[in-house]
Amino acid sequence: MIAYIFYTQGHFQFFMIWTSVPGFYGSIVLYAMPWVFLALQVGITQKGKVQAAPGSYVIFLFVVYMSLWILNSVMHLVFVPRMDAYIVTLLNQMAKTQTKCPLKRGNLTDAEYVAACQGIANSAKNQLKLDAEKEKKAAADALVAAADALEEGSEGEDAELL
Repeated sequence: MIAYIFYTQGHFQFFMIWTSVPGFYGSIVLYAMPWVFLALQVGITQKGKVQAAPGSYVIFLFVVYMSLWILNSVMHLVFVPRMDAYIVTLLNQMAKTQTKCPLKRGNLTDAEYVAACQGIANSAKNQLKLDAEKEKKAAADALVAAADALEEGSEGEDAELL
């Protein structure tokens, strides 16, 4: 879920790595463990006899978990490579549309080039924000100084009236 949130925010690489390694192999290996242990329960503990309790329940769980494992494994086997290809295509398209980047491409891969250009753009935006904040602070300081000058001038006029 966290990797998908990163994906929706435009950080494709983390989602691609997460689904390709732990998601892909975890779905094949780890999702097999429940039905393997249920098969061991029937074979070792119950010695193949499922007529007594919890035999029928173990068989039911075995069928359900094995079905879910097959479904999940097939989904990952079919769709993870497609999703990886889609993300690589997205990164390539982003690299080709980078027209205003001051960075020369050189030996950078598409993903590195896009990341570097986005980093330059983000740092420029942050610098603009800092400059705007400095200007606002300078304007506020000028207003405070003008208000202080007006106050000092009005105090002198009050003293003359007395």
